[in-house]
Amino acid sequence: MSHNLVAYVYSSDSQMLEYINNQIQAIRISFPELSIEISNETDARLPLHTTKPDRFPAFMIFEHDVFKAVVHGKFDNPELFAWIENNLR
Repeated sequence: MSHNLVAYVYSSDSQMLEYINNQIQAIRISFPELSIEISNETDARLPLHTTKPDRFPAFMIFEHDVFKAVVHGKFDNPELFAWIENNLR
């Protein structure tokens, strides 16, 4: 698949990282073709694609390395999965 999901967390927040890692496991099961990476506040893409580069967690979707969408906050899996599905079209 040509889509990539990037999950952003503060590098110093181990609790948030654990939360996101658990959510990513569920995402991988529901979207096995989706490429997924975890990044942090040092990622240069954050200030380019969001007006809230210091608000975490955040998720970005890229298609063929071109920014497509961003969302900030914690979501339950069905809500996040719906957002992902919507942006894979």
